[in-house]
Amino acid sequence: MRRVPSFSDSDYTPSIGDLRAMLKVNPILAFVLAICLFSLAGIPPLIGFYAKLGIFQAAMNSGFFLGASFVIMTSVISTFYYIRLIKSVYFENSLNCWVFYYPIGSLQSVIVSLCFFSIVFLFYNPMLFNLLSYKMALCLFL
Repeated sequence: MRRVPSFSDSDYTPSIGDLRAMLKVNPILAFVLAICLFSLAGIPPLIGFYAKLGIFQAAMNSGFFLGASFVIMTSVISTFYYIRLIKSVYFENSLNCWVFYYPIGSLQSVIVSLCFFSIVFLFYNPMLFNLLSYKMALCLFL
């Protein structure tokens, strides 16, 4: 009889191959993971793109051309790895034995949904994020 691995087992080590079953077991978690990875990769409509763009512009305006080119090169390399994880979730066949992802609690679901909405909807008006960070910086000094 074949035993199904679980993350609670002490002798089981998770791997990237375990992501293959995530789409069938928990499709909402797979979608949120894909959006977060696209944001980390810097895909344009998401907030990760604006963060990387701000860093690149600040480096170029400061005259750090070699550093900015190095950051762009490492960003392209990291994008390959993020897209590879998304390919593993959505386009590779699942294994015969599945890893079961336990349902998340209410606090974790609130945190995941807030992160998801901040990543997706901050591209609509990034000035809200700038205003919020400005007010937080003022609170530190006043």
